[in-house]
Amino acid sequence: MDQQDDQRRKGERPRTVGEYCAIERPLLQPLPEDHFGTCRLLTPRVDGYVTSAGSAGDKY
Repeated sequence: MDQQDDQRRKGERPRTVGEYCAIERPLLQPLPEDHFGTCRLLTPRVDGYVTSAGSAGDKY
């Protein structure tokens, strides 16, 4: 599958995904050794209503 992806072109771009990867690879730096959180966990509260964006506070 990697070879298929490497041959793929995004839209009208002049190079394939693999060609862009080869250009970028020498510029990449190693990941840091210390661990860090990559997400934030949220616990939403549901009140039974849905408020749509731009509805001026109207509840449905």
